[in-house]
Amino acid sequence: VLRTDAVDGRVDEIAGAMRDALLNWPARVSGLVAAELGADPHLVQTVLQQHITDLLTEAADRFDPPAENEAEAV
Repeated sequence: VLRTDAVDGRVDEIAGAMRDALLNWPARVSGLVAAELGADPHLVQTVLQQHITDLLTEAADRFDPPAENEAEAV
């Protein structure tokens, strides 16, 4: 038998770690990607950060959809 509060806490911990890793990833790899593409590192980092943010927002909305009145306000 598993305690749901313990499982929920562990899931939150893992999800938070994954979110943090994804948010830090563009800063870690943008220089390498920019060098491979011959592009501006800042631009690459900015583009990667935006796509990661969009991905995380989309995933969050799937797991916790905004309330109907919140969705209408957007």
